[in-house]
This record gives sequence, C-alpha cells and structure tokens, in this order.
Amino acid sequence: MNARIVFPVALLVGCAATYAPPTGVSPAVSVNTVAPRTEILRATKQVLVAEGYQIGAFDDASGIISTAPREVRVSPEHADCGANVGVENAYLKDSRTRTLLGIGVIIKENTLQIRANIDASYRVGSQMQDMTLICVSRGLLEHELVDKILATLR
Repeated sequence: MNARIVFPVALLVGCAATYAPPTGVSPAVSVNTVAPRTEILRATKQVLVAEGYQIGAFDDASGIISTAPREVRVSPEHADCGANVGVENAYLKDSRTRTLLGIGVIIKENTLQIRANIDASYRVGSQMQDMTLICVSRGLLEHELVDKILATLR
C-alpha cells in the first residue's frame, strides 16, 4: 500500500529535487568613456526606453538607473539557470519557462556599469512541479546594452 503512494509523489517531486542552481554570480560590465556623465545618463535612458524597458527609478545625482523587470525570452547563451538531471539550462530551453529581465545601471564620472537581473519561473500547472529558478547572466546582455549606449554617444 505505501509503495503505491510513494511512487507517484516521487514522480511529481522528481524535477524539483534534481534541480541544481548555478554557482556563479552575474557580472557587472563596466566601460570607461570620454563622454561627460550627463551625456552618459541621457544616452543610457534613451537606449533603455528604445529597447522597451520601463525606467522604474533613477537618480541623476547619484548616477543610478533601474528598470522594472520586463518579460523577455532569455537564451542559454545569455544566462545560466542551473541544471536538471545534469542537463544544463534544461528549464531555460523549455517554452513553459518565463523570464523577467531587469537592468541596473551605475554611472560614475566617465564610467558606465551595467548589471542584468534575471528572474525565471517554470510553470507547468502543478504546484508540485512549478518552481522559481535562480539565473545568472553570462554578461552578453550587458555588453549588448553597453555597445548600444556607446553608439548613441557618438
């Protein structure tokens, strides 16, 4: 009798039990430029809005810009969201995974620093299998934004 109960429960919990989150941390991509701080702030805001981000908070005096999380499809090349049964980014490759991307920017003098924050959730419709994933950016998202900001400054 107990074996009939344990097997279905183990089957339902299997995916969550075999999830291994990533061990690294998201990089902060920094670049120096000769442009004045006010121009870097202007260009950064323009690029973020043009890319579809909603600026959630900004403080020109401290040089901080933060965006609201935006739903985007993040590929395994852009992020590491852990492994399932030894398969890297198994959940990120699944269309039932939803990813939200927020961008944090710090501008000091002539330095632009960008960090991506990726939140992901895997939702299949069963509370036993639905889960929140831990994701780490690989730095490509940040580099793409830096390139666009620098192009706007020119």
